[in-house]
Amino acid sequence: MLDTTQTYDVALLGYYTKDRIISAAGARLVDGGACNYGANEQPGWG
Repeated sequence: MLDTTQTYDVALLGYYTKDRIISAAGARLVDGGACNYGANEQPGWG
């Protein structure tokens, strides 16, 4: 059987932020920015 698997390098460019979310329950820091959200989607690319 012929192996047709291909591998690719991926570079994500964009901003990475630390966002402060303030609510009635208090304040917390969360990761944000285009680079972070793109990295979360990348595993679904196959």
